[in-house]
Amino acid sequence: MDAETDPHAAWTRAWAAPDAPTLPLLLARDIRPVLDARHLVRGLLLAGSAALLFGPSGCGKTHLATDLALHVAAGLPWHDRATEASGVVYVALEGGAGFRNRVAAWLHDHPTIDPGALPFAAVTAPVRLIEPEGGDALIAAILAAGPALEADVRLVVIDTVSRALAGGDENDPVAMGALVATIDRIRDETGAAVLMIHHSGKDTTRGARGHSLLRAAVDTEIEVSATGEDRAATVTKQRDLASGDRIGFRLRVVELGHDLAREPVTSCVVDPAEAGVGRPCMSPAAAGALRVLHDLIVTEGQPLPSGAAFPAGLRGVPERRWWGECDTRRVPSTADDPASRRRAFNRAFKALLAAGAAATREGVVWVTHPEREAPP
Repeated sequence: MDAETDPHAAWTRAWAAPDAPTLPLLLARDIRPVLDARHLVRGLLLAGSAALLFGPSGCGKTHLATDLALHVAAGLPWHDRATEASGVVYVALEGGAGFRNRVAAWLHDHPTIDPGALPFAAVTAPVRLIEPEGGDALIAAILAAGPALEADVRLVVIDTVSRALAGGDENDPVAMGALVATIDRIRDETGAAVLMIHHSGKDTTRGARGHSLLRAAVDTEIEVSATGEDRAATVTKQRDLASGDRIGFRLRVVELGHDLAREPVTSCVVDPAEAGVGRPCMSPAAAGALRVLHDLIVTEGQPLPSGAAFPAGLRGVPERRWWGECDTRRVPSTADDPASRRRAFNRAFKALLAAGAAATREGVVWVTHPEREAPP
């Protein structure tokens, strides 16, 4: 077979042709540090990023997301974190009356804010974001919102992931992949960050409900937990910022008026609270892994790197060293299968992050409050 008739040779020639499709290359000599990243919420949420805020029903996650979105629209500091005043589109796919009352309660609690000048808009119509048509419609609405609000829309809130799937199976990688693709389109075509609200599963130590593809795709993950009236949001993942941050809050009831039966109509607003409250009970597996981490920090810990990404005055160890010691001690699992032991360790690690007992950054892990959380 000669070069003219060889299929492989023909394929090679086709890709070598001048009009063959190519992908752009970024050479090392052209790479420069990115120093102009914009923080919608300082240290927490970057412009153009994808974020997931999740927790069990009734934990206050929707109130917290609404509060965050309205603070960004108003340019007000949020839990002592500076915000960049930006247009916000809130996609309220469930609880339409509840959403309106949450916004009304926030405005009632911020009487100096002029609603007519607040660059905040909502989409309350159903939209199926696992179909291209649904993405097209939402992107068109976001682009139209900018001129209407007279502000660049830099934050889009999707409430909730389940409603955005609109019947799609959240455990199905195809359905979840389609949703992630739409979220990426929204970010690419509007430049906005997308914050998705989602539920945790029955086993809260396993994190957000559904296929793990979603968590892998987001830049920021925030888990909300509640113990009685005390609530906390813990940053369990950051791709480009420090994780482990913890935000304490409580919900306060606000009366909005009376219904047709002359009964009071109420909603809740978010009040900051001590960040240490609301810590979920720690499982024996997580407590065992924490004991190992404490031991390692005492015997081998090194001061954390300097810089804003790391707290000052604490010591840490490499994550891989912690895992290795846990595996050696068979903590938190005594299973014979190494993969089972690793999965148990990962669950314990995530539970400690969610509880605010440990934090990680750039492969280094540390105990957030060693004086308060030393295990027995």
